[in-house]
Amino acid sequence: MQTTQPNSAIERAQENNQILTQVGPGTAMGTALRRFWIPALLSSEIAQPDSAPVRLRILGEDLVAFRDTTSKANASTSRTLFLLIITLPSFVG
Repeated sequence: MQTTQPNSAIERAQENNQILTQVGPGTAMGTALRRFWIPALLSSEIAQPDSAPVRLRILGEDLVAFRDTTSKANASTSRTLFLLIITLPSFVG
């Protein structure tokens, strides 16, 4: 009579699936992916200075991208007042 072991192939596959597909803050893949640059928007997708921001979600985090009065591209998490100033290269000629 064969019994199911606690770490059967199906259970290991399900566990691996959870590790590889969860990308939120504090997860294994989320931590790994945050070490790399991930393009989220084209520079041309952010409107003119001081206009409405662009909302986006990447790696399970809500962000807001906008241009300030000096036309610099900026991004901020919706949870903090800290602004991370980023330069988004234009991929459109």
